[in-house]
Amino acid sequence: MVGSLLDPITKLDLYAGDGPNNYAKWHNKEFDALVKEAEAEQNEDKRFDLLHKAEDIMFTDSPLIPIIFPSNSYLQKGSVPGLQYYVGSKPDLRYAKIKK
Repeated sequence: MVGSLLDPITKLDLYAGDGPNNYAKWHNKEFDALVKEAEAEQNEDKRFDLLHKAEDIMFTDSPLIPIIFPSNSYLQKGSVPGLQYYVGSKPDLRYAKIKK
């Protein structure tokens, strides 16, 4: 699964509890508690620490094994300035120009 946002909660939350997207049917009470706490945490450093701990539990238990690592590669000519690239998305062409 490819994350739609750069926030790790978008993927970790899929495996917490009995959610409909927990296709692995994996359960770990400590993981669930860390994810729930991270969702409510306002301090960014503490939140990411909680998410790293949850991620460590997930990697230790290994409820899933990634088999593909999707990526995109783009080439851009110097005569086409203004392209904007966003992680997990296609290039934004709204501000692209073609120099003659």
